[in-house]
Amino acid sequence: MMQTDESGELTSTKAITIRNQDSGRETGKRSTAPVAPKIDPGLAEIFEEYRISAEAEPDSVANGDYETHYNLGLAYKEMDLFEEALEEFQVAVKMVTAGDGTGRYLQCCNLLGHCFIQKGVPQAAVAWFNKGLSAPDASEDERQALRYELGSAYEQMGDVRRAIDLFTEVYGINVSYRGVRERLQSLQARLAGDDGGAVPRLASRPPAEQLLN
Repeated sequence: MMQTDESGELTSTKAITIRNQDSGRETGKRSTAPVAPKIDPGLAEIFEEYRISAEAEPDSVANGDYETHYNLGLAYKEMDLFEEALEEFQVAVKMVTAGDGTGRYLQCCNLLGHCFIQKGVPQAAVAWFNKGLSAPDASEDERQALRYELGSAYEQMGDVRRAIDLFTEVYGINVSYRGVRERLQSLQARLAGDDGGAVPRLASRPPAEQLLN
């Protein structure tokens, strides 16, 4: 299942840690050669498992293992290999359906969106975040996180008005969520500057008459 961390971001319960180890040292000497990253043994095992299953089953979409592709996607994402991660998550998402009670579809939608953001393709990210929002088994916390990510994707696209709409919805649910107040004010100022109008302000506190009621 997906969980939200303290920052409100969606995270997977299956995290794969990639460690870089220093391999350029000799006893009593320091090598001038560039340090080459070594793959964590657990990750190497996953790659080997994938290789064997791929050779055994050429039709990986129909017969492949979801966990293998999903975990490979996570590993590639941790190494900033976003193109490879996208390929694995796209295979994985075809093996699950929305509302199957596992949360896997939502996981894939979220991670595909994030990878497309990193690749500088926010239009594709918007599509996947919207698919995640429409998943019937998404919790309200997960929907809130996806609304925020969707607003960020629209902002990257340059669609300031839609970004403001999404961040306003997030703000209406939780005014303290991930610095959304400041983000919203910044976008409103940007929009006002583009339009040559006054900057709308978010009230820092309710009017006095509201406090008295």
